[in-house]
Amino acid sequence: DAKGIDLAGKLPFKADVKVHALKPIQATGTATIETSSVETMAAIIGIVAPGHIDGLRLAGGKSDAELKFSLASTTKFAFNASLNNIDSIVYNASPEIKKFSAQLAMTGQMADGSVSADIVITNAALAIPSRKIDMNKVAIKLQAKSTPSKLSLTGSASVPRFDFDLPVSSTNRSSYLFPFLDVSTSFSYSDNVFTINSAQAKLFGGSLSGSGKVFTGKTPVQLQVNAKGSDLRAESFLDSNTTQKQVITGPAGGTFNAEGDIETLSSWNGTGSLHMQNGRYNTPPVVTPFLSLVNLKEYSSGDISEASATFVIRQGIMTTSDMMFLSSAGRADYRGDVGLDTSLKGNLEIRFAPVAVAKSRVLQQISLDGKTASIPSRVEGTLLAPVFPGFKPEKLLELGLKRQGQKLLIDILKPRSKDPASAEPTPATKKTDPAKDLLKDLGNIFKRRRK
Repeated sequence: DAKGIDLAGKLPFKADVKVHALKPIQATGTATIETSSVETMAAIIGIVAPGHIDGLRLAGGKSDAELKFSLASTTKFAFNASLNNIDSIVYNASPEIKKFSAQLAMTGQMADGSVSADIVITNAALAIPSRKIDMNKVAIKLQAKSTPSKLSLTGSASVPRFDFDLPVSSTNRSSYLFPFLDVSTSFSYSDNVFTINSAQAKLFGGSLSGSGKVFTGKTPVQLQVNAKGSDLRAESFLDSNTTQKQVITGPAGGTFNAEGDIETLSSWNGTGSLHMQNGRYNTPPVVTPFLSLVNLKEYSSGDISEASATFVIRQGIMTTSDMMFLSSAGRADYRGDVGLDTSLKGNLEIRFAPVAVAKSRVLQQISLDGKTASIPSRVEGTLLAPVFPGFKPEKLLELGLKRQGQKLLIDILKPRSKDPASAEPTPATKKTDPAKDLLKDLGNIFKRRRK
């Protein structure tokens, strides 16, 4: 091959070759490539596996290598290389890899234009600045098969830690950070698709497992993810991604089955679920205004006995019809959208438990049975700064009047007791108007303070 001969002539190349005069000819030898540019190393790999790394671009850095081989009907080889501080690696549309270093050991054989090899990569380090990824001590084991028309890989990898950062959208550059620990995975590669057969990692104090695919031939690179998490600490997620670490604390689990690109969360579509038991809440902005209105600030913090939701994801927006939080104060139900940018657009209903109703005169006035009460409202804005369109003190007063009217109607339609004992005269009592009592109570609560 003229290209190969010309390349070897330019290398700081030392070779020791022994040729045996046999038919077919046989030879053994050792070739040492002293420190040279990584571009030269890429050219050598391109000769070994022609046509399969055309989308690979390397720049900067140094490499040195040693090749041992035996040439017969089947060529066997052992190749060891040291790659140091490669400035840039780009493969097709994948994000640029910077500051790459690794030790490479490869053993295999070549015959009739095909190559099969076992590859071990150790002590690898790299950075992907666009994703705020910085990895060290990466270990990878590969089995590679290459023919003139196809390259396939199977293997496994382990990473002590890497942080994955994903922006919300092209216009909203705020992002979510996922700090993965003790990552291990098995995978395969063929036809520009990496298939993650299984993966395990620690995340937010809990564990994560799953599978997926990476479509490297698409622009931008596409991902398909099937994941299941357990014992993920809510406060750890909030600490990494918000300014309010203690709004919700406790272990959470869930599933996430979706696909999208690596550029933004707004490209994602799929389904998921969340559940929590034995957690706590601390003055969450979504419910605190309601607790203030009904004089129940003592419930602004408390235990979450259970929380759950299932949702559909469309273009980065989660839509749920069954989000629920259960605590000692009662139950909160949400129906609507929750954006991955924390935006809200839906309907919230808070149903207060008897223990809470007993401590609030306002709730007692709007309760139909004197034991439970509910307040519905539209909610928009964001999780940390919600707004309640159309919900004002007057709406609560209107709700109270409506409930009082319903109770009066029930009293009229409900048959009176025919117990003879009830016919005895009772002492005269002062008549009261429930509607006026409610107006008076709510008026005291919502009365403007004088300046």
